[in-house]
Amino acid sequence: MEDNPVNRAVAVRLLERRGQIVTIAHNGREAVDLIKTRPFDVALMDLQMPEMDGLEATAAVRASEEGTGRRLPIVAMTAHAMKGDRERCLRAGMDAYVSKPVQAGDLFEAIDTATGATSGGAEEPQAPGPTTSRGRGVVDRAALLSRLEGDASLLAEIVELFLQTAPRLMRDLKLALTSKDAGKLERAAHTLKGAVANFGARPAFEAAFKMEQHGQRGDLASARKAWASVEKEMARLKKELERLVEEHAA
Repeated sequence: MEDNPVNRAVAVRLLERRGQIVTIAHNGREAVDLIKTRPFDVALMDLQMPEMDGLEATAAVRASEEGTGRRLPIVAMTAHAMKGDRERCLRAGMDAYVSKPVQAGDLFEAIDTATGATSGGAEEPQAPGPTTSRGRGVVDRAALLSRLEGDASLLAEIVELFLQTAPRLMRDLKLALTSKDAGKLERAAHTLKGAVANFGARPAFEAAFKMEQHGQRGDLASARKAWASVEKEMARLKKELERLVEEHAA
């Protein structure tokens, strides 16, 4: 249950490489409807989804399970990684927690914890890569390839997806600015931030994060000034990703 196509592609491919059959829901309401009508072994639930967020969807699933003797293991997926998020998810009825951008090892450990395959770890997850990366370049190549388990075809796939969706994400951001809609600005910047986080793209991530903060505060004047930085970093990221794919295709 993940509405960002790049995040979704990474999670799906990693799961399929482990022999899992994956069903995709594009929003929280669709996820709940699927779970009510079909049996699943585990659900990965993004906290921020359209129609119904992950916490609301989990509450709806748990309500539908009452009196049935069933309990679907649910893993929370979030880009926030803030202290206390794990406890909030567990209180809402989720069984495990993983931060985005998804790391293969963290994902499967969370699934094992949720399904009871292992005892799992109790430590609070750390913030996602772009905010902690020591790399000063446009893309943290080592972290990116490690996260994809060295899969060059998956790298090419998610870069293509990103390059296809990035213009729309930028249009959404620009439209929110021109329409002076702080709420839409915050959501558009959050989506863009999540997309670039997949590549360990710290400069682009930080530019989108600042725009998201301006939207949260309703500071449209600062957001308009920050637009140039977002444009610049997105252009740099596009060139670097195209170069990276060419190198690994050779």
